[in-house]
Formats: sequence, C-alpha cells, structure tokens
Amino acid sequence: MPESGIDLFIYSFWVDMLIAFNVLILLPRLQDLTDFKRDLSLLTSRLGTAQDCL
Repeated sequence: MPESGIDLFIYSFWVDMLIAFNVLILLPRLQDLTDFKRDLSLLTSRLGTAQDCL
C-alpha cells in the first residue's frame, strides 16, 4: 500500500484505470449475454407455438 501522497495518487489512478478497463471489457460481454437470453427466449416461444400447431 502506498505511503506518500504522490504514491497514493498513482496507486488510485491505476486502480481507476483497471476498473475502467474491466468495465469496457465486461460490458459488451454482458450485452451479448442479454442478447443471447432474448434470442433463446424468442426461440423457445417459437418452438412452443410450433409444438402447439402439431
């Protein structure tokens, strides 16, 4: 853990950069997962409708 003010500033800067990087990397993956869940729900609904028609 940093002890001086400058070290603390640099440490907090890198922690903030790491958080921002993780958000930028994980956000699209979460969006992809949301899209996948929506597509799966739509497919399940269509399969249910097709099964009802048979």
